[in-house]
Amino acid sequence: MAVVAVIAGVIALWALRSSHDDIDRALQDTGRTPPLAALATTTNAGDTGTSKDSATLAVVDCASYLPSMPPPKDPEEAHAEYQRSIEDVRDRLAKSPDPEHLHAAALLEQDLASRIAILERALVLGRNDAFLAWTAANSCARVKEPADCPLEAWEARMLALDGQNSEAWMLSATLRWRAGETGAALRALRRAAAVPESRAYWPEMLAMVERASAVGGQPFIDRLSHAIRAAAMNGPDVGSAVRMCRAQSSAQRDWADACLAYGERVERQGRTMLQTSIARSIQRIALQAIQDDERLAAVIARQDAARPRAFVPLPGEIAMESAMLNPAFFERYLELVRTQGEVAGRESLLAEWQAWLLQQHATHCLSPDAATGRQPPAEPPLPPQTPG
Repeated sequence: MAVVAVIAGVIALWALRSSHDDIDRALQDTGRTPPLAALATTTNAGDTGTSKDSATLAVVDCASYLPSMPPPKDPEEAHAEYQRSIEDVRDRLAKSPDPEHLHAAALLEQDLASRIAILERALVLGRNDAFLAWTAANSCARVKEPADCPLEAWEARMLALDGQNSEAWMLSATLRWRAGETGAALRALRRAAAVPESRAYWPEMLAMVERASAVGGQPFIDRLSHAIRAAAMNGPDVGSAVRMCRAQSSAQRDWADACLAYGERVERQGRTMLQTSIARSIQRIALQAIQDDERLAAVIARQDAARPRAFVPLPGEIAMESAMLNPAFFERYLELVRTQGEVAGRESLLAEWQAWLLQQHATHCLSPDAATGRQPPAEPPLPPQTPG
């Protein structure tokens, strides 16, 4: 099964940063894929050992972190096998009366018409589920024919249940803008900049699809690949947000101010690296429009500081990526992203891994930076938030 390729894709997606020259190109760029070493499975990566205590987690053999891999299959055969696995899980979940299972099935369904049909059933059962309402509106926004999806009703439901989420209001803003309702779009954008939270449901999607995929008795590695695929397919429509702010900020100062305020809010509140990257790019668009060179330089400095380093296969870094294939470390990663955000969460996960290795006297697995106590340079500080 093409599991290794899928996991390589998500590791690249985790490292996504915005392009300084062309944000639209960056939205389609999955970044650099680490070498095979980063995809090494742990020595005990089955479904046992699910304690979240870092001292009980399975580890890789750092002395030989290029483990033997199964012989590669014919690409067409591997793709067909993987597709059959996805379809089997999706079909099992789509028959369930559990709204979470239906939600997961919809996230795995590539055909938009079929996805909408599954979501209609899920919404009847999960009436008060904000995550489900966001998925429904986000999916409906991608349907080309308005008659094929109750977009206005689902948008209203999303805002009623998830109205404290800036990503819900940004989705509403782009929908109003696409419909030519610029006044309503600007009002929604201002709400997106003012509400207290910013959730794109990345860890929730990964957790739910991995958990739901167990209904077919799938091994963890397959459940993880299904979760990664679902999360990659169902993120927010960041391209529309960028294009809207680019088009409107150059024409009207009110729009530039609103886009700037939204970008600053999400940079502070966003939970994923992708959200933070897009937020900085939107700030750049707005600051270029209002010709604030000093603040523009500060945003560029933060973007430059966040650019991924050239990949150096240090054993400690490789081990952290490999640990994601361990069920306990995967659960810990999701917990840290929810509580700390993705950047800080990954740093915490690596620190826990390094602490465990030191406890085991396995210092040969630590990177040179970890062994000497050096810390990576901190990003420049965030600016004060724009008033209003």
